[in-house]
Amino acid sequence: MLVPRLIVPLLLAALAPIYTGPTYYGTIEFADGRSVTGKIRATQQQEQLGLFVPKEGANRLIPLSDIRRLQFNWRQNPAGQQPYFLQLEGDIQVTLVTGEVVQGAYFGNAPGAREFVVMPDNMEQLAIVLNDTKRTFAECIRSIDFQTVQAPEPPPAANASLTGITERADYRLNADTAELLSKPGGAAVAKLHSGVPLKHLDQKGDWVKVRTIGQVEVAGWLFRSNLLPEK
Repeated sequence: MLVPRLIVPLLLAALAPIYTGPTYYGTIEFADGRSVTGKIRATQQQEQLGLFVPKEGANRLIPLSDIRRLQFNWRQNPAGQQPYFLQLEGDIQVTLVTGEVVQGAYFGNAPGAREFVVMPDNMEQLAIVLNDTKRTFAECIRSIDFQTVQAPEPPPAANASLTGITERADYRLNADTAELLSKPGGAAVAKLHSGVPLKHLDQKGDWVKVRTIGQVEVAGWLFRSNLLPEK
């Protein structure tokens, strides 16, 4: 599933048509505990996920822009054929941005996104393939969190150099990870990592509304103890 860095120019050229659809930003976690965070693009301009939903007795196409989180419950086949696969209701759990949870059994026959290219923050590029058969446990994806939808493109470098203005952070995240909430005690809208720069927007008691600073900007609420003021 996880391929080496795409550093061969010819291979990069071959992948060029991939980068035409919307960009998402999120974290992909593997079954063995590894994770990667960065921009995510679906290949072949497939902007929907197709899966079979037993409750509906049919395939269902869900736009990627409607998905907050994908979670997978891989099952092992002792016979050795398809050593890890998805089969039962809930093996694919899709949480929508509306809060609705769709319980899928396996990827449906309807066309849908199965392959992604992930561009992590360290600028490496990884190919991620979803299907019903994995050869090793480490290849199985445990979850995909789409932290934001339609991540904005960075401003042109020329503008920054002309103005000389850079936004100053008010806080840094003072925790290994923390969930940015839609409101105090509300639903999670993003997962933040230690040291991420944050801008102060509002405060209600011990809850502080902040916005991330950088290429992807997301606003939400954090408990004050998770914030380290910038000096």
